[in-house]
Amino acid sequence: MVRVDINELLPEIPSPDWEKLSDDSAVGEAAFELLKAAAVYAHLAAGLLPTSGYTRDEAILGGLVVKVSKLGKAMAAMSAHLGSDRQLALAREVIEALAILEYLIADTDGARFDQYIQDSLVAEREFLRLINKNIEGRGSSWSIEESMTRSIQRTARDAGVADVMTLPARRAIGWPSTELLLDLLGPNLYPSYRTGSSVLHTRWLDLLRHHIRREDDGTFALHLEDDRPRAEPLYGVGVLIVDGVRRYLERVRPDALPRFTVGLDRLEQDFVQLVRVHSEMLDGGPDDNLAG
Repeated sequence: MVRVDINELLPEIPSPDWEKLSDDSAVGEAAFELLKAAAVYAHLAAGLLPTSGYTRDEAILGGLVVKVSKLGKAMAAMSAHLGSDRQLALAREVIEALAILEYLIADTDGARFDQYIQDSLVAEREFLRLINKNIEGRGSSWSIEESMTRSIQRTARDAGVADVMTLPARRAIGWPSTELLLDLLGPNLYPSYRTGSSVLHTRWLDLLRHHIRREDDGTFALHLEDDRPRAEPLYGVGVLIVDGVRRYLERVRPDALPRFTVGLDRLEQDFVQLVRVHSEMLDGGPDDNLAG
């Protein structure tokens, strides 16, 4: 097997030209480049271990980091073409995946991984109950129902659950609420998560911000254009990805962490600086006109 030096794969950190960050567009471009680098770091961190031979719990951790890296790349790619509402939907996925990762990394005896599996399979259990109810009421089964039943059973078996119907009730599983999971990432993150939820579930806030607008006379008009991409979801997600990658490596490959530390520290510093600069710009602070 050919051994590859990870240092040859780690991307160069595209440090922003702080003197030229004069408007939202420039900040967005800087956040875009930093997020791409953070996504590559996540991808490489996940790929440090073999691509096969994982235990179930190892695979869950690695799979979460792989998903985060893919979502980061997707956010960067689509930000060049689609609006801020799509950014918020993807950011919500990243936040939730990283919150789950944070919770599972702190596991000491496997109990949290069992909770994760059991809570994840509740939807499959309820779906199977519905299938069985329909078959019982009809007195016969359809081929598609038999196929879906096999798929549900296979999903449960792969997770180490012999029979999905024997799972405990959701309240008895002990998996924490979304609010508690998000608190692990920071005390003020839940509102951002809820904003993304509004987009996914097509709530009033989503329509009002992205698809309709209120006119001065109290009527409404349709907003047919895509909103421009925004910098906030890009650098907000970037900071979280960097922290998640660091914690993942601390848990699964502490020996490899030093090779990532310089780059992760640099990304974190640049993301935090970008947040500060943009906040002052939006507030009309001393950096409102950084080019001048």
